Amino acid sequence: EEEYFLGRVYRPSGAVGDPWALVSGRRVQAHGGEVHEKGMIARPIPDWLGKLLKSVRETCGDDAFPANVQLNHALVNEYAPGGGIMPHQDGPLYFPAVAIASLGASA
Repeated sequence: EEEYFLGRVYRPSGAVGDPWALVSGRRVQAHGGEVHEKGMIARPIPDWLGKLLKSVRETCGDDAFPANVQLNHALVNEYAPGGGIMPHQDGPLYFPAVAIASLGASA
């Protein structure tokens, strides 16, 4: 399953142009929408990512993601070996919950 998702991240089917943006020294893909000061600008989520979001919902259960909460946005961050996410506080668009899936390395 991990190989499947990594394959989609690095070879997204149907992608037009380069899906990666450079943000703070790391490469990032945004799926499902663009965070804007006036709210989320919705964009379609690729089928492969929909499968991962479904798996996250099933694994975490209704306590983390109630049925009325739509998993509608995903950021794919690529970190160099030894790097990773720095302490931070997400904005209100990420309320009430955030999930992290680590691929290609231990979490």
